Amino acid sequence: PVVMAALNTFNESDAATVRTRVIDNQSFEIRIQEQELNAKSHAVETIAYIAWQKGTGSIDGRNYEVSMTSGSVSHKAYPIEFTDSFVDAPIFLADMQTLDGGDTANVRYSGLTSSAVQVWVDEEQSKDREVLHNQKEAIGYIAFEYE
Repeated sequence: PVVMAALNTFNESDAATVRTRVIDNQSFEIRIQEQELNAKSHAVETIAYIAWQKGTGSIDGRNYEVSMTSGSVSHKAYPIEFTDSFVDAPIFLADMQTLDGGDTANVRYSGLTSSAVQVWVDEEQSKDREVLHNQKEAIGYIAFEYE
């Protein structure tokens, strides 16, 4: 499946994100990753997640697509073309499915249209100004019509 995960509580004020890896049909690994400048520990938090099998379909007349890139997304824009075009630009959610780079990062996107979007991995800058994520990550995404 494709896994989307997020911190759901606020038990520590340090900036943090959630990273997943080793995803299969039975389980996945997850961890909280603080900004690079901070210690490598974080308070216990509740993490919410959605695990959705890859594919396309329709729920209540709203089309959706769930898929994943190959493990080839870095800090450079990576194009994704949807299997079927939506009527309008869909709601788009994306999250890394791998943890190949150790630096704290998240997924960004731009150029969302009814048929495509571009994604990349964006590192944060608390420890240094360098944001080049040269490792290659797999990006999972969920796109769905909202009207």
